Amino acid sequence: MRRSVSLFVACLLAVLAFAMGLGLDRARDALRDLRRSATPQASSADLPPGIWQRAPPELLVSGEQMERMRRLANLPYLDGYEAPSGAGGVTVHDAAKSYGGLNLVVSAHAPEAALMDMQGTVLHTWRRAMAEVWPDLETGDREVFPDYFRRAWALPGGELIAIFDRVGMLKLDRDSKLLWANAGGYHHDLDVAPDGTIYTLARARTESHERFPMKGPIEEDFVAILSPEGRELRRVSVLDAFLDSDYQSVLAGARSEGDVLHVNTIERMDGRFSDRHPLFAKDRLLISTPTLNTIAALDLELGRIVWALGGLWTFQHQPTAVRPGNILVFDNLGQEGNSKVVEVDPRTQQVVWAYRGSPGRRFRSHFLGSSQRLPNGNTLITESTAGRAFEVTRAGEIVWEWVNPKRAGDEGELIASLLEVVRLPPDTFAPDFVFARE
Repeated sequence: MRRSVSLFVACLLAVLAFAMGLGLDRARDALRDLRRSATPQASSADLPPGIWQRAPPELLVSGEQMERMRRLANLPYLDGYEAPSGAGGVTVHDAAKSYGGLNLVVSAHAPEAALMDMQGTVLHTWRRAMAEVWPDLETGDREVFPDYFRRAWALPGGELIAIFDRVGMLKLDRDSKLLWANAGGYHHDLDVAPDGTIYTLARARTESHERFPMKGPIEEDFVAILSPEGRELRRVSVLDAFLDSDYQSVLAGARSEGDVLHVNTIERMDGRFSDRHPLFAKDRLLISTPTLNTIAALDLELGRIVWALGGLWTFQHQPTAVRPGNILVFDNLGQEGNSKVVEVDPRTQQVVWAYRGSPGRRFRSHFLGSSQRLPNGNTLITESTAGRAFEVTRAGEIVWEWVNPKRAGDEGELIASLLEVVRLPPDTFAPDFVFARE
């Protein structure tokens, strides 16, 4: 089993190497090299595709290999997580205190998204393998591409928009029939406006830049805007948006090569809280760059960053606007190496609410992770690398918890990471949408 996990780690690093712009050939070379150098262990069935977590990888590979991995990835994506316990499913459900709705579950075990009720029953599943969407990808290419949805967005008619990270975006109908696909290299996140316009992130290799000091090629992040039919309409460079703004000094802490910003979140502001702070003006975009420990607002009309904030989190994910005009952030590593969720008033930069774990049980997701403020004031948290989602009250009481039942390994000791669990209102879908219990 340790051999299988070592091979998985190697595969993951090959994916990251590709994303850093090392190129497919060099990614394959790194994959083969790491496979050859892995210490042979007792035979075990190969792991299925996806992200599976257990013990820290430093127990599985040598220190020299770990350093090589970090240099390839330029990201702390390879640190370990605790082994899962129990069979999974709903472990806590206080119906009186939790927000009743539907859960859109995106798990890293397969290219699918599931709709689940509060009891853990799967009501509907959308599935589409990457090879079915882009059949021209060679078999060898699939070794370094993640064959699971990085993010998904459910529409009222039962359609689903999903991202294959750094590969592209697709739209499925309610029966998982492919409606369109765009291999634009989109990654991490998306937001869909009421008119169907899609806001997402893209990345491209840049060999030189007139204003940004570079020691080598960089992966430049862009905001990409797509039509409801999946046609790209516009791209805005996030790097240029910083350079053209009063916040360009934020880039002083940026790397000079590789993945310099690693933008991982995009949320379109609808103007609801603009009277509280200008960052919430309509059509501004809230983004997150974890390598700089900074969240920022990008004004599309001006093409520049108009607000930024850091110092309150470490390698954060998923900033989102919440009532009455605050920002909720999943802080991956800012709680003495553990995770926390904080709600910040952007006017005063004060933390007005935080969840740091329950007594005797902190939580931790070294990468990924998200949080969502629910209509009843509770907060839904996805502890991604633990394969766990849970809902907490303002007082910090856990009133709903679900553990991913998707397991791997000889003894089920590996758990599939959760990319995100989103709580949808019970009336999200049109009346003619039929839930087929699975």
